[in-house]
Amino acid sequence: MAAAKIEFETPLLRALLEKRVKAEVIDIDHYRIRGGMAVDTDFIIRVSPTKEPTKGPQFESFTLSKTYSAFRTFAHQLKKSADIVTADNETLSSSVQKLVQYCETVLHLVETQRVSYLGKVNYNYVKGLAKKRSLLIDQVLAATLSYFPDELKSHPFHGEIAELIQTFLLLDHCVDVSDDESTDKTGEDRSPDDRRLKKRHFTFEEPETNVIKNVKSTLDDAVGNAVGNVRAVGDFLKNSFIGDDSVRKPKESGKTPPPIDITIANKGNPLCSPVVPYTRKARRSIAIRALDEDELNEVGTEANLLLDDDRPPTEMVPSYAYPIPNFSSEGSRLGDLLETNPLIFLLIAVTAIIGLKHASGLTVTMDLDILFLLVWAAFCIGLHTPRPLVGGIDISNRPSSISPSMTPRMRRAKDQNGRTLLRMSMVSSPDAGTAPAIASSRINSIRDEVEQDEIMEVNHSPLPKFPDGAKLGSKLNCWSEPVSENFQVRGSRYLVDRRKVPSKEFVFPIRAVDLFLTDTCPQNAGRNPGVLGGDLRSVPTFIVNFRLPWGVLLAYFEIPDRFLPFLKAGHDKDFDPSALPTLDDMSPIDRCVARFLKAPQTQKNQTLKIVPNVVEGPWVVKSVVGGKPAIIGNKMPVNYYYEKATDGKACYLEADLDIVASSAARGILSCVRSYTQILTIDLGFVIQGNHEDELPEQMLVGVRLHGIDPLNAPPYPPSPEMFIHSISEDEDDS
Repeated sequence: MAAAKIEFETPLLRALLEKRVKAEVIDIDHYRIRGGMAVDTDFIIRVSPTKEPTKGPQFESFTLSKTYSAFRTFAHQLKKSADIVTADNETLSSSVQKLVQYCETVLHLVETQRVSYLGKVNYNYVKGLAKKRSLLIDQVLAATLSYFPDELKSHPFHGEIAELIQTFLLLDHCVDVSDDESTDKTGEDRSPDDRRLKKRHFTFEEPETNVIKNVKSTLDDAVGNAVGNVRAVGDFLKNSFIGDDSVRKPKESGKTPPPIDITIANKGNPLCSPVVPYTRKARRSIAIRALDEDELNEVGTEANLLLDDDRPPTEMVPSYAYPIPNFSSEGSRLGDLLETNPLIFLLIAVTAIIGLKHASGLTVTMDLDILFLLVWAAFCIGLHTPRPLVGGIDISNRPSSISPSMTPRMRRAKDQNGRTLLRMSMVSSPDAGTAPAIASSRINSIRDEVEQDEIMEVNHSPLPKFPDGAKLGSKLNCWSEPVSENFQVRGSRYLVDRRKVPSKEFVFPIRAVDLFLTDTCPQNAGRNPGVLGGDLRSVPTFIVNFRLPWGVLLAYFEIPDRFLPFLKAGHDKDFDPSALPTLDDMSPIDRCVARFLKAPQTQKNQTLKIVPNVVEGPWVVKSVVGGKPAIIGNKMPVNYYYEKATDGKACYLEADLDIVASSAARGILSCVRSYTQILTIDLGFVIQGNHEDELPEQMLVGVRLHGIDPLNAPPYPPSPEMFIHSISEDEDDS
């Protein structure tokens, strides 16, 4: 990987290296996008120095005008660079690892906001959304300045990240348009559209634009500074040398001449150097911004999520407690029979075919005017028929326990996965320098409105265990341990007779299950301290991470102590292989698991099999899922992550299953996604025994999932502790 070349060191780059830069959102601009319905947002960011440089000039403060999509692009660029440096499979230094962690965390924080919202046509909704995003942007900016590399030449990755950050700060410099530019040369005010058009297409056609004025002002200051310095030098020479005629002699004062103060000509301020941007972005004048705000306030109260939306304004902000549009009905007895009994479906299909065949011999004659009349009548009936969905949301699916008359405290208690949890997720990243203090203050400010017990209640991790004795399908988002005998595995003589037998108990007992919503589907979820309720690393754990299109499903299993030496032998480079116990005295299943744990990733992918089994569900799902084992390494990408035991924390091994990358898995998901709430399924994993001394097989792990409902799942937990801990380590090292 070639390093991005930084040709020379500018005052801004020197300030970034010395951690003397501060950036924060100081204003937010809202406007209609070219006269359309959607409201767009510009975040005005002020970048300024925090203290004087040790040497050289100081950079002048400047202002940026960024959209949230610019931060999204910046985060993906960082993640792309991090993926390249980690794909080389080389041992990375601690500084590079922290930069990789920074890149992944920035992407996670930025992607907590959805890409698009229907609510962007509503000004009140956009204002609330922009305030939340401004807090997130402040966190990202503070982390970016704190994690800026100290050295650019120690590793090519340092130079590349530094170049990406510096380029981001040199793009979209904000240029204010004065109110005079909002008026024609004739003195008449331009129309609002003309004013916006002037802003959108910023040119240099006028004799003196703001850019030229800024350049002239900069040149005047530079000339003034130079003249002042010359005068200072002249006064010094005049006072220090005396003599008659044309010969001047030094004054015999015995004192060293005082140094020249470069702040004399600059009115006490240090010498500043203007930052030359790559691109500039004109900002509307104060008058136009006021006009835009008045227009948005007037139209924004009438614009809803949809053009024909008749919901009250209190329901305009999306909430996870309200389900997405659901077009399904309660169903009927005949429909239930069709879903569960294929024979009845076949009988109806045969009857329909016979009826159509009989009707094909009949002839019906109709006049053309009668045909047109019937078509017109059908069109009018369809046009005036009341729609079952009001405003795009099925009102019948709304939880009856949430009513508009509830107090905010009562509504927060019911809205378990709504605004409360989203607000808590906005404070997950660090700030520069005093990150722990600032992050703590922001969390405390939110907790003034939301009590701690409510926060712990909404962030339910892990999922609850299915009650013993309860009827299948009576609970959603629960888990339990399946019966191991329900899984068929290879017998002791399978290589000869090909017979399978019921499995014995699971080798790794199950601990718990987590289900999270996220747009990023993170890898190596075990490093997040919020998973498993923060209790992941209390015992050695094997994690299976199902990376789904809408989130992650995490299953946790305890690794018995007898397998830990083999786990360390396969992943810990400092482990002494001579300390491994012999495999000869082990049982076939222990021998098979030990070989799996110390094997490289390619060999793991060739032996780990998944065995799905639909316990309760429609026959369509049962026929698609089946129950045959499959080597998952042949069906989808599987990556393994290991973290050794440190500081009282136990080790873990994680297997990440990239479901989205498998066409077969996507096909199964598309079939079962409509039935997840009524589905009870067993998922087991077994290591394939390819040799006689590894038979009979025995199920490695297994979990039963009861009624998975993604709409009621919490968002993926942020990890401020991990991020703040890294910053504290940086401060200790410095």
